[in-house]
Amino acid sequence: MGHKNRRPLVKSKRQSSSKTGKATPAGTDSEAAGPWLEARLKGPVPYRYWIEAFALLVIIGIGFLIRIEDIRDWKAHPEYALYKGEPLLTTFDGYYYLTQAKDLVDGTYTPIDNNRNVPEGMHRRAIAPLISIVAALLAKITPFSLNWIGAVLPAFLGVLLAIPLYALGRFYGGPSMGLSGALVGLVSFYYVY
Repeated sequence: MGHKNRRPLVKSKRQSSSKTGKATPAGTDSEAAGPWLEARLKGPVPYRYWIEAFALLVIIGIGFLIRIEDIRDWKAHPEYALYKGEPLLTTFDGYYYLTQAKDLVDGTYTPIDNNRNVPEGMHRRAIAPLISIVAALLAKITPFSLNWIGAVLPAFLGVLLAIPLYALGRFYGGPSMGLSGALVGLVSFYYVY
């Protein structure tokens, strides 16, 4: 098979320089990346991207409302869910991380945890877990107690799953697949509870 003169898929924007006779690129780095990027950088963002972003925000809002709907019941029947106005956490892990957050807020975080493996204590990591750091930071900048932060923070962090689900779905199946994946992931019974 001989070489045929093939037409390029994209027209080249090379211009011939009259002095040197060499072809030089006519544009910037965005043009070198291809016409797809160049089209994206020109002009305003098409309205369909705004609709996608709005739909994703609505899905995140639905996921958040599903996760915090129990607070209404807690306030209606505080004798079942609250102790002295503070929510009761349903896992031991919650109290473990909130204890570390309390130590961070008080400035008493040490490499030895005296409340575990009594009487010797147990070694802690030099840097506290990220969730304890986030809870301590929120306790410092907001008027909420650590118990309320520990009860509501998982609802905020849980809805962030929508972002990678949307990105994966959009990559493999387009915008409708991305939005569907985010919605199904956030309302899934096994993930919510």
